[in-house]
Amino acid sequence: MWQGYIIVIHKYTDKDSKGIEKSMKIDLKQFDVWFVTGSQHLYGPETLEKVAAHSREIAQALSHSAKTPVNVVFKPVQTSPEAIRELCLEANAAKNCVGLITWMHTFSPAKMWIAGLTSLQKPFAHLHTQYNREIPWSEIDMDFMNLNQSAHGDREFGFIGSRLRLNRKVIVGHWQDEDVQASLGTWARAACALGSQKGIPMARYSAMAADSAARACSRCPVVAYSMPRLRWQCATSGRMPSSSAKARACW
Repeated sequence: MWQGYIIVIHKYTDKDSKGIEKSMKIDLKQFDVWFVTGSQHLYGPETLEKVAAHSREIAQALSHSAKTPVNVVFKPVQTSPEAIRELCLEANAAKNCVGLITWMHTFSPAKMWIAGLTSLQKPFAHLHTQYNREIPWSEIDMDFMNLNQSAHGDREFGFIGSRLRLNRKVIVGHWQDEDVQASLGTWARAACALGSQKGIPMARYSAMAADSAARACSRCPVVAYSMPRLRWQCATSGRMPSSSAKARACW
């Protein structure tokens, strides 16, 4: 009956009072991060098709990178406030989605993102990058300039994020660089932890009075910290699990 619970057991020796820690590996590939690209209808269908193709390529590369512990899922290019808000609400309800990676391939008016970002309940990382590693000086033209406006679009997106005081991770660099992929991987792990801790069941077995705040503070700080801040309820018992004992979680 204890399957699916995190059980914290303190075991002490005669020589020292350090607890024995036991780590458990979790396959993070069961979680998804959505790759969301911003643009606008003004560019026309041909340009938007190229934007989608480039975005899909970047999402696949990040998903297959050894630095990325989660699946990176390509989402359709966002070109309207309604579509953006609908996607953010969908992300809130998606069980396996732990966050979003946003990127502006072209200029994307930031006011389109206000309704969506303010309704988003999951973390997001702003990837400030561009599709091309190098600028093709010998063949650059106005079509290229029209398509590749990440410097303009990402600055616009960054502005609205700061103006709205949104908590987010900003990662700057080319998407193929290992440092950029490593930073995204670190953020993704934190997003997985944040998503997993909501409503997490815990149990602590120790010799202390049940629901005693003073003793909880001195013996197990996580108990006192968890209730007001993380909204965890840590059930305590002086006995090992039995058929009548169970841990409970409150969210």
